[in-house]
Amino acid sequence: MLTVGVGPTFAIRWLIPRLASFRKDEPDIDVRITTGGAAAPFADDWTCGIKLGLGSWPGLVAEPLFAADLVPVCAPAYAAQFKRPADLKSAALLKVAHALDDWPRWLKAAGVAKMALKGPQFEFYGQAIQAAADGVGIAMGIRPYIDDDLAAGRLVTPFALTVPKGEHWFLVYQQARLDEPGFAAFRRWIVRAAQS
Repeated sequence: MLTVGVGPTFAIRWLIPRLASFRKDEPDIDVRITTGGAAAPFADDWTCGIKLGLGSWPGLVAEPLFAADLVPVCAPAYAAQFKRPADLKSAALLKVAHALDDWPRWLKAAGVAKMALKGPQFEFYGQAIQAAADGVGIAMGIRPYIDDDLAAGRLVTPFALTVPKGEHWFLVYQQARLDEPGFAAFRRWIVRAAQS
């Protein structure tokens, strides 16, 4: 049994949609996904975890998987009203409670830093992204959460500007796990999946 600790949005928006690929490669390894919030500590009974941060967790090895980049996303029909970033002042800006600096970071880079942030607030990125897909407003998308929806056309990016969040996604684990065959297989697979 391989226990992977992740945030709920990462599990739903990235890991679970790709698990069939791991199961195909490693049918004898059972995976248990356990979730916590963005600030959930690494649990000793986890085989590994996937965390967003700067890569420094005492006692853990942290291998970078991919960058966390920010870009506004919305439903295709909602996007027509946005020609330039200043047009966002009349939009419902969907916010995430634990990432309230995302919109100000992007707006500053877009040259409209003084804009008021009006719109609903959600607990998780996944909720804000779903609300955007349903036409509630425009969410600050974070990679890789939005990639599948963009590819499928459920979401679009009305502006080309992508801004680094300043953090990365990391595979985190205790050094002693490296010799475990199940973890070694998962580690190889997730590194390949992140690169693609």
